[in-house]
Amino acid sequence: MNRRERRQAYKSMGILKAKNKLSPLSTERCEIRRRNRADGEAKHRAMLDEYDKLTYEQVEHASSKYEKKLKAAGYDTTEIEMLMEAFALENIKHKETYKADRKKAKELKAAAKKSKQLRTV
Repeated sequence: MNRRERRQAYKSMGILKAKNKLSPLSTERCEIRRRNRADGEAKHRAMLDEYDKLTYEQVEHASSKYEKKLKAAGYDTTEIEMLMEAFALENIKHKETYKADRKKAKELKAAAKKSKQLRTV
């Protein structure tokens, strides 16, 4: 349940009304706040894990399609490895290393292209 749905459920059960009748510094109210905060953090962590899992599956699917495309284009295994690393660097973005990753991916692509040209000529 999202926050709005949880609050509506708490309201319909009468939890919010009972909580609001308590003193702001009472131990019961502090415990309710602590428990709600812990539940929210756990739900947030679970949502982030689910999002990471979905992203990973999408990238894996796209990389397998890209690898098949590269094999059909005539690249050998070392070139495919370079291009797959470049693909991963381009599609999985980290704020800290974004520019360096783009630069490395560009270099890997150029090296693979040059290797294929030298091999085919």
